[in-house]
Amino acid sequence: MTLFFLTGVVVMDYHSNKVTVFTDEAFEGVPIDAKVLSQGIKRKYSTEFTASNAFGEKILLRVSDLEEKFKPGDRIRINRYRIEPIDVDANDYFMYVRSQNIYSIINTYQKDIGLIKEGERSPAGIAFTTRTYAESYLDESFKINQSNFLKSLIFGNQGYLSPESREVYSKSGTAHIIAVSGLHVGLLILFIHYGLAAIDIGKKKIKMITVFFLLFYAYIVNFPVSILRAMSMYYLYILAYLTERKYDPINALALIAFVLVLYNPYVLFSVSFQLSFMATLSILLFYKLIEVYLEKFIHNPKIKSLLAVTLSAQLGTMPIIAFHFNYISFISIIANLLIVPVIGVLIALVLMSIIIGVLSSQIASLLNIVISAFVSYIHIIATICSRFFLAGINIDNFQAKYALFYYLILCFLYNILNKKHIDGGKNEL
Repeated sequence: MTLFFLTGVVVMDYHSNKVTVFTDEAFEGVPIDAKVLSQGIKRKYSTEFTASNAFGEKILLRVSDLEEKFKPGDRIRINRYRIEPIDVDANDYFMYVRSQNIYSIINTYQKDIGLIKEGERSPAGIAFTTRTYAESYLDESFKINQSNFLKSLIFGNQGYLSPESREVYSKSGTAHIIAVSGLHVGLLILFIHYGLAAIDIGKKKIKMITVFFLLFYAYIVNFPVSILRAMSMYYLYILAYLTERKYDPINALALIAFVLVLYNPYVLFSVSFQLSFMATLSILLFYKLIEVYLEKFIHNPKIKSLLAVTLSAQLGTMPIIAFHFNYISFISIIANLLIVPVIGVLIALVLMSIIIGVLSSQIASLLNIVISAFVSYIHIIATICSRFFLAGINIDNFQAKYALFYYLILCFLYNILNKKHIDGGKNEL
């Protein structure tokens, strides 16, 4: 434990003192050569890319009036720009940017960027092409609101949605379906496993193919923390399977968190990191305990399981949501029970439509009718739930010490419930 603490102190000190090369006045007015690292994400006033400069430093590139799409691997020259240094003490946004290992923000316009060389064929480039095709297909096949929802669902980027739509999903407690999460990874694993099981190629080959597809999907969605967490847990599970060792999900979760924090301590301040890891830990700890309790009232196994997962995740994430968003949704339990069961079917249909659309637009159009119905259903349920009386409460000035106190009580509650669960099991024996 002492070694972990000292390592953390040293790593945090290193990252705290690390500054951008653009603090040097010699860079004023000098063109910047950079390599595009990620696909562009459309924001309200600009499109954002991550890129690396000639020194290998990661930068956030904001391009206004962007018409040409740059792809990962492209080498560009930024002739005119404005540098925005990152001050982690200024606000939470800068802390988030730093958690992405970014040390400066470059603001520029399309007209001030020149393409030096197109990127060579690479996994990131193939992922960009795939995503671009899928976006174009969805835009051409559905109404704009439905297309934006489906792109958010598949790619986990809420930036496609209007502020009003984001508020609807936030207040109904279903925003996680439009943010890439363990739910997406779990569904993708299920689709691949069931799909390949039909051709009987063996468990080991199925798992290896799944490893490849998860990595490719991570490229498509730009490797958010939640995907790294879920993907890494699956990889550790595969490693345990191949080496014939017992897989412990809690130890795996702790190892992944340690590695991510060691690489960049500022990831601790990322809302995505906090929600992803705390929701997963809470599910691992409380799912069985809550499910046993629900057996007394609910006999349908699917409803019981979904409710246990929802309650477990909410127990672990409520203080984080209250701290960052000043709001807690009460209606989320009902909303998730009504929406989450159709998400898997919807994602499967969308993926089928995108693939079949290459071969037959007529068959794909039939699937799209069903997809539109599902999207309308989800939006109606989310809207009704968000407007429901006492759907949630606003919580102002929720401080970190309140969250700490809550988690102390939660740990105490877990110990009591777990002891009763173990004692109950012994009595049955």
